[in-house]
Amino acid sequence: MRIGSIKSNPQSSARSEIIWVLGVSAIVVAATFVPYVVGWLRQTPELFFSGILFNSIDANVYLAVMQQGRHGSWLMSLPFTAEAHPPMFLYEFYILLGNICRWLGVTPLIAYHAVRGLGGLGLLLAAYDYIRVHIASVAIRKVAFLLLCMGSGFGWLMQVIRPVGPDGISSIDFWLMDAYVFFSILLVPHFSVAWALALTLLASMTRAAFMPGWKLGPFAFVSGLGLSIAHPKIAPVIIMTAILSAITLSWLHRSGASSVLGVFAAAMMGAGLPLLYYFYLALTNPVFEALARQDITMSPPFGYYVTGFGAVSILGAIGGLRVYKRRVGREALMLVWLFTAMIMLYAPLQFQRRFIMGAQTPLSALAAIGLVTVVLPWIRRLSAASPVARWYSPRRLRMLSLNLVIAFCTLSNLLLLGAYSMNAWLRSPAIFIPRGVAMAADWLRQAAASDLTLAAYPTGNYIPARSGARTCIGHWNLTLDFYQKQDTIDRIFSREIDDTERERLLQTLKCRFLFYGPAEQQLGPFDPDSAHYFRRRYSAHGVVIYEFIP
Repeated sequence: MRIGSIKSNPQSSARSEIIWVLGVSAIVVAATFVPYVVGWLRQTPELFFSGILFNSIDANVYLAVMQQGRHGSWLMSLPFTAEAHPPMFLYEFYILLGNICRWLGVTPLIAYHAVRGLGGLGLLLAAYDYIRVHIASVAIRKVAFLLLCMGSGFGWLMQVIRPVGPDGISSIDFWLMDAYVFFSILLVPHFSVAWALALTLLASMTRAAFMPGWKLGPFAFVSGLGLSIAHPKIAPVIIMTAILSAITLSWLHRSGASSVLGVFAAAMMGAGLPLLYYFYLALTNPVFEALARQDITMSPPFGYYVTGFGAVSILGAIGGLRVYKRRVGREALMLVWLFTAMIMLYAPLQFQRRFIMGAQTPLSALAAIGLVTVVLPWIRRLSAASPVARWYSPRRLRMLSLNLVIAFCTLSNLLLLGAYSMNAWLRSPAIFIPRGVAMAADWLRQAAASDLTLAAYPTGNYIPARSGARTCIGHWNLTLDFYQKQDTIDRIFSREIDDTERERLLQTLKCRFLFYGPAEQQLGPFDPDSAHYFRRRYSAHGVVIYEFIP
């Protein structure tokens, strides 16, 4: 096995390559704003667009933490639970964004989407840089970049054949946003930032094999530190990939081993500092330990990943075999990352599904190698003896085949973009908030942001994101004893208990206010006006807020 030069093809124009990458990146990022623009244009005086297209349960956590930063906090307090706890160094990416909101005088939602776009652009540029470091051919790396930017799986086909699999799981390209560049840019800012930092870290290690000294050490340190702060759950797979990459590079390119190991050490120092803090919290903070125990995100069966990446999986397998046979060291590093991720997806850890993040990058690069060096030549040979040769020159046939494959790989993303835009156009209740709910949340911000409010689960998730006010239930992971509290709230609104028991349950939740809006009215027949321990404090547009007076 040999290490090839990492210089670009001398016949290519570096300037035109940069312009092409910037153009594609700008188009991809701009496309992710289309459903949001539709949503904002479809707002009415009675329906406010939430600014969230999918997975609002998690997105509202990020906005709620930004609200805390906007009010001057530098450490996070849990916005969805009643238990007393000291502030913690968690979700610091969004705490920082919240403070930036305070400095610039902008709302968290505006900052969220601004950083989503900028982070997405940064991710795409970092991804192309990673591909450029590991693939010498300009043509192949452009194909790899297109597959990465727009690639998805067979979800569109599975919707027709079998929308839900035998395990009760639908195709991952419609819900597992961690796995896809386009999906991540579309929805979650810190996914893009963490992914970009992981790529920068690994690309720095590869470059170190050809750049003597510690020049890349600071980049690796900052990348590792930022990665563990922005998204600590993916740090283990990147650290393991870095370890195996350092071993591989040091063995294959012994003259650069000291530089590689130096950059690796800097990266591990940066990544390790936040992880050591989280480990300390798990040992000393019972609230953090309880949250960690609740955070379970297991991997689906491996077949879901294969169909979830679709044609890219097949092409990636072909390209991986080609790379293994060619034994070019820097290309082989992509195999190291991919196989590390495949193993860690089923490691005995309760958040194993998170380790898929980033794996689309080496998979798309290997798929491009398989497509350009194996599949397209095979198509050319096959068509040479067919009538197709009379209609298309070899070059035109190559371009047609290439465009068809890339277009085929984008179908699920196009379906996602269309579905979200349609939901926004139709003012889906999942992404539009009634005026009364939003205004009542604003009242809580002014009246008692630090006091707890009891609300139905969806409302309790929304209130802190809108106003920064705290709720006693609002997230399956960040509410301690979530399911027990959910059961308690259901009992409070049911006919099964009398007023004495209801008052006792309310006292256990430690809430000062009861938010009574459309979602709460659906929980059961209980009428707060009939209870002597509730007093109206706010009433407008179909929402009433009561103060609990035991």
